[in-house]
Amino acid sequence: MSKAIELIVASYVKVRDRRALTDLLAHRRKVLAQLQAVSGINPENAINAIQRSWR
Repeated sequence: MSKAIELIVASYVKVRDRRALTDLLAHRRKVLAQLQAVSGINPENAINAIQRSWR
């Protein structure tokens, strides 16, 4: 997970904003789906980065 996302998640956890965490996860899933649907370019690096950030 990138340092920026780590800080955002830590802030949401600190203030117990579960909705914001859920929204962030939903957004990342949407971006992943959009990247996987792209044709004509190789979005593999971006897809791998998103998937690694979930671990």
